Amino acid sequence: MFDIVATARLRHGGAMGLVGRFAVRVSLVLKNGRMKNVCLRENEFSRGVLRRPCAAVGECAQGVCVCVCACGASSHGVLQLKMRAAFFFFFLGGGLLAAFRSSCKRLRERRRTRRMRAVVQRVLSGSVTVGDEVVGAVGRGVAVLVGVHRDDTVDDVNYIARKLLALRIWPSEDGAKTWDRCVRQVGGGILLISQFTLMHVLKGNKPDFHLAMGPEGASEMFQRLRDALAREYAEDRIATGRFQAYMRVNLVNDGPVTIVLDSRNGQ
Repeated sequence: MFDIVATARLRHGGAMGLVGRFAVRVSLVLKNGRMKNVCLRENEFSRGVLRRPCAAVGECAQGVCVCVCACGASSHGVLQLKMRAAFFFFFLGGGLLAAFRSSCKRLRERRRTRRMRAVVQRVLSGSVTVGDEVVGAVGRGVAVLVGVHRDDTVDDVNYIARKLLALRIWPSEDGAKTWDRCVRQVGGGILLISQFTLMHVLKGNKPDFHLAMGPEGASEMFQRLRDALAREYAEDRIATGRFQAYMRVNLVNDGPVTIVLDSRNGQ
């Protein structure tokens, strides 16, 4: 003999009570690979658990394979069970999908979130004008647009300063190598220009700048970057624009060559 055990909890006249006339069909997998159906009536249930000896145990290879709720004189409870199961898996699947999408969104946001960013352009000359006053100018060298992220620290400043001075974007003296010398080796100038719009996030067609550091903190970080470059290179080779001012920037690009430095991704 073989006991077939399954559960059938129907909210149909009680939490565990089974009311109405219905039947449950249990499919067995036989040794020869065929299926055999056993029909179990309502009187073979006991408090939601069905038990019935099966004389086909000698033919049964894998026991109960599938329990299929089948028809009967009253199939309302069975239909209710099916609907409840369907809703359960629907909401479970929806919840898992929502969690997955949320995780992907956070991952994309983290990838988009960048710390201090510097756009480095190789120039033959560059100047910044505020009103009628030229507040900063360099000859041959680099013009650097700097965006400060709201989470930036001194480590980000040091990274940008170090990479900027070591960036090899000039050819060798004999022209044999295209990317051989850095700004120190050519004695070039560095024109620093603060540009918070580098921290943009597009929302449709409108840029949003909530990732940019506030004016007070950004001004301090910008000054730290200038001081680090002056300390590691040369004071008279560093020029800047004017922080929080409307500036006209004039550049004569050389190449052009443009490199983007990002302190978070180390790129």
